[in-house]
Parts: sequence; structure tokens; C-alpha cells
Amino acid sequence: ATAELLTQFEAIDSKTLDEQRQLSLQMMLGQLRDKLEGIDLKTYAMPLEPIGGIQLGLAGYGDAFPFENAKDYQDYIKRLQTIPTVIDQVIAVSRQGAKEGLVQPRYLLERLPEQIDKIAALTGEQSP
Repeated sequence: ATAELLTQFEAIDSKTLDEQRQLSLQMMLGQLRDKLEGIDLKTYAMPLEPIGGIQLGLAGYGDAFPFENAKDYQDYIKRLQTIPTVIDQVIAVSRQGAKEGLVQPRYLLERLPEQIDKIAALTGEQSP
């Protein structure tokens, strides 16, 4: 799917776009190429990282959803209830990656507990 999407974006004639859309196109092309390279390198087997790991994704999780009515809040609570399963999946993927010799450098992994502790210590008002 990513390769197909990249092909579609590469087919766009950037000369027909205004400056802002050209920049957006270049950014999208870069992201798609990075994603394909990550698939080739099996970076998905190393989901724990200090820059874009699950701990940061979960910290900003609420920003991705609307909160305009009671149903929005109920839906969000349902999503939150899936987090333990997601964490279990991340652990399983990490373990499989480790079995294949795919691990982040130690110095990066050593930073994770402190980063997670700092995120967990934030009050609701301090949280992003």
C-alpha cells in the first residue's frame, strides 16, 4: 500500500502546484520513502525508541480525537481501554525483533525509563 501511494504521489507534476503544495508534496514523498526504507530495514521490529516510541504517542493520544459531546468521550474511553493490548503487542514485537538481532542501541533504550517516568509524573494541566 505504501509503495502504491508513493507511486501515485510521484506521478504528480509539482510544477502545477503552488509553493506550499510543492513543499507538502516533497514532505509526503520523503515520509513515504522513509517508511518504505523502514520496512526494508525492519525498523518496525524495534518500536521502543526515545524520539517516536509508543510512550510519546500515548502521551499525545487525546489530541487526535474530537471531544465535542458525550459520545466522543465514551469513544475515547473505549480507545484507552485498548492500550494494555497495544502495549502487549509492542512488547511482543520488540521481543521478536530482539530474537532476530534487531534492537536499538543500548544508550537509546537506557533513556526510556526516565522519559516514561517524566511523562507519567505530569499532571493533567501539564500534559500536552
